[in-house]
Amino acid sequence: MHLTDIYPYNSLSIRSGMTAQSEAALDALVTEYFGVESAVVSSARAGLYLILKTLGFSRTDHILVPDFLCRSVLYILNLQGFAVQEANARTKAVFVFHQWGYPQRMDIIMSEAKKRGWYVIEDCAHAFGSTYRGEMVGSFGDASIVSFPKIFPTYVGGAVLSKHKDLIARVHDTREEPRSLGHHLFDRISVYAARQNYLLRKPPFLATAIYIKSIHFPRIARTALRWFPRTLEDITSSLARRKYIFQTLKKKAGPAYHPFELDDDSDVIPLCVPIFFPEEKLRAAQDMLKEKNIIADILHFDVNRNILNPHYKKCLAFPCHQYVTDEELNYMCDVIRRV
Repeated sequence: MHLTDIYPYNSLSIRSGMTAQSEAALDALVTEYFGVESAVVSSARAGLYLILKTLGFSRTDHILVPDFLCRSVLYILNLQGFAVQEANARTKAVFVFHQWGYPQRMDIIMSEAKKRGWYVIEDCAHAFGSTYRGEMVGSFGDASIVSFPKIFPTYVGGAVLSKHKDLIARVHDTREEPRSLGHHLFDRISVYAARQNYLLRKPPFLATAIYIKSIHFPRIARTALRWFPRTLEDITSSLARRKYIFQTLKKKAGPAYHPFELDDDSDVIPLCVPIFFPEEKLRAAQDMLKEKNIIADILHFDVNRNILNPHYKKCLAFPCHQYVTDEELNYMCDVIRRV
């Protein structure tokens, strides 16, 4: 059954027959795109684990995190630190989650982090290409993580970004261990788990377990090396389609259903688009989308976009990836109009 949700996993046919590019080539491409040094790894979670290890975090170090953070990310944070939601004297870092690609208010966060002596770790899993006041998200903090399958149909893979070349060098050293039989098995099982989770809509226990285990297999899978875009032009064309869908949905929703604007010179390439229907209408809109096999979850979104002063509101997360068809886009706009 064909489904459309927030992940771009419905386009496998376009990648048949492609050969894998090298890790070094993908490092260079990601570095060129973001403007900071990068090291591609098996997943964003593996990258987060390597960042915390390299920065010398231990279980006694507190990390300030937002509400509604993915449980597998919390698991990683608690391996090399201790996640908290209230800053205290033991807080060593702030974990800045650019939710659904919408940039957090980095000027406020960076100022507070500098005052308190915190590391800033940016979670850009949803934010490939978003900017804040003219600067690419992922370039503000001490280190950042990027997730490929949230934006491109790779199923696996991610990257660490950092201005600190010694940190990136440490990640490279860890990654350069020979590709073992375990790496090959991890590659196959992780792609299988992600596909089953998407296609069968089963509980993501296997997928979650696989991604957690990715910290033991930091080398990026050959599937991701084969399926990631090859050039800057390929990346920008995919993101341009996302941007078009986002702008179309936002325009149709209007200020009543998408009631906030970004800061000047900021931009968003979203994972999904929050539409803030009245709470009593959320379920009806969700059911209308399901009629066309469009999956949109009812979730909470921080309209303040500020981990230090959040304000969460319920919304419906509309998919907007580059493989959403014009027919699906028109139907989603019609749902917004009818509800």
